[in-house]
Amino acid sequence: MELVKRIETLAEKLTDFSEDYDYYGFRDAVSDRDQAITETTQQLWDKGERRSIVNWLDTIISDDEDDEWAIKATELRREITAL
Repeated sequence: MELVKRIETLAEKLTDFSEDYDYYGFRDAVSDRDQAITETTQQLWDKGERRSIVNWLDTIISDDEDDEWAIKATELRREITAL
């Protein structure tokens, strides 16, 4: 049960990060935030989909490792790889 809660919490963090990182892109792509969290939760259960999230975070990290977004992306990446 703990893993379920960790994944749900991480999905919410990723959704928040995505919205904060690219607000207008997020708003263009997402009409229902709760649905986005549900979809992200499902992606985190699938190792292949999880890898695509890690790849997205890696792109943000590689832009500038000292940038606040890269630091936050690194934290989220660590949480994903710990699953």
